[in-house]
Amino acid sequence: MTSASADNLKLIARGRADLAVVLGPTLDEAYRGVGTFASVGKVPVRVLATLYVNLMHIVTLAGSGISSIADLRGRVVSLGSRGSGTEGIAVEMLRAAGIDPVHGIRRHGLAPAPAADALKDGKLDAFFWSSGAPQAAVLDVATSSRHRMRLVPSAEVVAAIQRRHGRALYFAANIPGGTYPGLPSPVPVVAAANVLVADAAMSDSLVYDIVRAIFEFGGELRAIHPAARELSLTNAVAPVPAPFHP
Repeated sequence: MTSASADNLKLIARGRADLAVVLGPTLDEAYRGVGTFASVGKVPVRVLATLYVNLMHIVTLAGSGISSIADLRGRVVSLGSRGSGTEGIAVEMLRAAGIDPVHGIRRHGLAPAPAADALKDGKLDAFFWSSGAPQAAVLDVATSSRHRMRLVPSAEVVAAIQRRHGRALYFAANIPGGTYPGLPSPVPVVAAANVLVADAAMSDSLVYDIVRAIFEFGGELRAIHPAARELSLTNAVAPVPAPFHP
C-alpha cells in the first residue's frame, strides 16, 4: 500500500500490483504514458469502477490570513506526498490561480498526518490533501483544542483547469457543512474521481467477482467509511480517462 496514485500505477506497470485505487487525473497520464509516466510508458490498466469523489482539502488555521488560493503566494505550503494525485492536482490549481508551484510558494511534500502536525506546530501555513470526507488528519486539526481550522474554497479555479484538461478529469463539488467540527456551511472545492483499476491482464472472471463483491457488501463498506455512501452502479460507470475492463 502507498499514499500516491502515481506509485500505485507504477507498481502495476512493473507487475508488482494487480489492483490500485487512483485519482482520475493521474490515471489519465498513466494510460497515455505522459507527464509522470513519460519514462515508464503507457501503463496497461483497465478500470473496474469509479468508487467515490475525492475532495481537495486546503487546510489552514483561522488567523493565517489565507482565505483563497491566491493568498497562498509566498507561504509555506505542503502539496501532498511526492508523486501523489494530490500533488498533481495541487500543482494544476496553483497554476490556474496564477501562482508558480515551484517558486511562488515555499513548497513541501508531506503526507496528511505529518502535514497536520506541521500546521499545528506553526511549521506550515497550509496543506493540500485530496480525499473523501471526513479525512482523518483534517479531522485531527479540526478537533484540536489549541487551533481553529479553516478550509479554503477552491472551486473558482475549476473552469481554468477544465479549459486545459476537459470536464471529465476535474469538476466542482462541496465539502458538506458539518463534515468537520466548526464547519457550518459547505465549502466549494476542486474534485476528481477516485477510481479502482486493475492490470489489463487480470481475468474477466476475477474482475467480475471483485466488482460484484464491492456492490454486494456495500453496507459493510459504508459502515467502515462514509465515502462508501457514494458507491452506486450509476456512479461506478461515470466517464473515466481509461477503458473499463470487459
